Order: sequence, then structure tokens, then C-alpha cells
Amino acid sequence: MNPPKPTILIVDDVPENLQVLAGHLVGAGHEVISAVSGPRALEILARRRVDLVLLDIMMPDMDGFEVCRGLKANPKTADIPIMFITARADSEDVVDGLQLGAVDYITKPFKLLELLARVRTHLELKQTRDLLRQANAEKNRFIGMVSHDMRGFCGNVISISNLAASAPATDQAPLLEDLGIEAEHMLTLAENLLNVDALEAGEIKLDPRPVALAEIFAFARNSLEISARAKRIRIELPAHLPETEALADRTALRQVITNYLSNAVKYSPEGSRIRLAVTRAADRIRAEVIDQGPGLTPEQQEKLFQPYTRLGQTSSGHQHSAGLGLFLVRKLAHAMGGRVGCHSEPGKGSTFFVELPAATPPGS
Repeated sequence: MNPPKPTILIVDDVPENLQVLAGHLVGAGHEVISAVSGPRALEILARRRVDLVLLDIMMPDMDGFEVCRGLKANPKTADIPIMFITARADSEDVVDGLQLGAVDYITKPFKLLELLARVRTHLELKQTRDLLRQANAEKNRFIGMVSHDMRGFCGNVISISNLAASAPATDQAPLLEDLGIEAEHMLTLAENLLNVDALEAGEIKLDPRPVALAEIFAFARNSLEISARAKRIRIELPAHLPETEALADRTALRQVITNYLSNAVKYSPEGSRIRLAVTRAADRIRAEVIDQGPGLTPEQQEKLFQPYTRLGQTSSGHQHSAGLGLFLVRKLAHAMGGRVGCHSEPGKGSTFFVELPAATPPGS
């Protein structure tokens, strides 16, 4: 799917100017809206978002300065970049326009290449600002999610500890097991946070070497043994796992499979089973975690592996999730030259996979 074209609003009371300017911008791949007056421009912007406004200064009834003031006073339009169109570059108009919040100005008659270059620059700057604003909003939402999760973990730990302290010795074993599960979830959350920050800062150096999938599967199953046993979930390894080796960083691959398996245990119903599988195609190794959980809709699958994203599912054990583990999985897999993915249908479980380079060539 192609990204939407940037939308530019041109405001000029001379129809011929609008036609010429719009023709150049449409030819450069932009979507253009025109307004022949200031009031008409404000009316359009009240119901439609644009990426840039090219605004003539000298217009009857409402000049460009008044339009600019109106846009900047409205929180819904204040962040739209405005470029003034003026025939008087030497006058105080330019300074006044920039002080009102305009980002640039174009003098009449304009030079086409300069016009297109300035428009492109300000559209790119707006796109960057929008991405930063979105990332900041996601991070703030994520901080709130993590705070909620940590409060949940700590509250559970305190409640279980109080119960264990007052329970007879013969009843303490299951409570201590629950305590271990909560501690495991807290540790996973902390590790994911630290690892994502380190990856984004380039501080994690991976060491790709031949790694046996049998070893990785055994490590992941042992790590989730307590959580799986608490829900009577059976984790099955392949009956005849071949001596298959991937070219990967051992620690990173352990994290990938353990994250997958942790999610499978979290969202699978009690008494179900989870299968681990591995296949080889040419020079690629594919490891899979196959569960019998609720499955995912196409819309949910589109959000997988994105940072700070929760899918709206409720885990069968009412456990918490910060929506960061699968993002870390994708980052680690890509750093090892691999890729990740998921096949799922609602009500039919999910198969999460990671593909990595094989350690040995085909047929060897």
C-alpha cells in the first residue's frame, strides 16, 4: 500500500495564482486544496487536516496575518506549518509573518525549483515532528502500562507473602510457587526493558555462532516449567529433533524462544498443550512455538512486534503484559539476520516463528 500523498492548502485571492501553483505541486506528487479567501481557508481547516499551508499575505477582507493568527490560536491547527506567499520580501511583512509562527516565506514571482525544495523540506520536517510526537505519546502510554504492571506484580507478591506467612507449613508450598511465578514475570519485564534500551542504543553486541535448537528449546521449556505446571500446560519438544543448528547468538535466541513460549503459556487455556517445532528450508532454519490459545484476528496480527502495543487479549491466568516482549523478539531476530512472524486464526491457536540462517549449507 502506497503512503498517502502530502496535502497542501493554497490560499490566494487570485485564481490564476492558485492554478499555476497547484499545477506545479500536483506535478511534484502532492495533493492540493485551494481557497480564494481567508475565511474559506479557515472553514476548510476546521474539517480537514493538511500537512502544509501556502498563505498569501495581501488578501481583501482577511489578510494572511489574520488567518495565521487564527490557525495558531486553535490547538487543532496550531501545529500545521505555514509558508507565506509575498511580493514584498524586503518589507517588515516577512518578519511579522515569522513572528506570528510561520516557518518560511516564498517571494513572487517564485522560482519553481526553490519552491519545490522548500515545500519538500517543510513537509519532511512536519513528518519528523509527527513521528516524534507519536513516539512520545506511545512511550508515555507505555510508562503508564509498565507502572500498572509493576503495581500489579508487587501487589500480588505482597498478598501471596502475607498468605504464606499466616498459612500452616503444609499449605505454603503452592503459595511459594505462585510467588516464584510473579517474581519470574517481574524479572521478564525488567529484562525486556533493559534489553530494548540497550539494543536501540547499540550497546548489545551479538556473537553469531552455530547453536543447536535442541539446547534452546530445552532452556526455554525449563525456564517456563513453573508457569506451565501451574496451569497444567504440557510443553512438547519434537520427538526426533534433528541435530539442527542455526547461526545465531545463543543468549539472544534463548530470549526469542523464551518470549514466544512465555506468551504461549500466558494466553493458553489450562490443560492445553504447546508444541515446539523446527524445520529447515535450503539455507534457513525455522523454529516454531505452536499453542492452543484464543488465536488472533488479522487486525491484531498487524500490531504484533510493534513497541508498546497490547492486543486487548486477556491472559488465561490474568497475568500482566507490558507489550514489549515481541518487539524485543523482532529486534533480536533482525540483528541476527533473521525474521519473525505469526500465523493465527481466532479460535484455532497461534504459531509464532523465527527464521535464521542455517549454520551449515544444505546437504552437509
